[in-house]
Amino acid sequence: MLWQTAVNRDTPLASSPTLCRLEKRANRQTSLAICTRCFVDKFIASFKEAPAELILDFDATDDRVHGSQEGRFFNGYYGDYCEWR
Repeated sequence: MLWQTAVNRDTPLASSPTLCRLEKRANRQTSLAICTRCFVDKFIASFKEAPAELILDFDATDDRVHGSQEGRFFNGYYGDYCEWR
């Protein structure tokens, strides 16, 4: 659904395994910056007139994990292992 939104399509773009390979191959820093820019542009384009100000409200809550899941990290604030998002 995320990729369909990014390219403005309602129909599936590929099979689940193909999309999974694409997601695993993406470079986190570069891909994240490109996707973020795309979503911001689409959000702004959804208005007749671009908003004068955007307020980004980030939720600092982390999800604790149990075991050795991929992507976990130790969060000193919570004193526990959390999920990387």
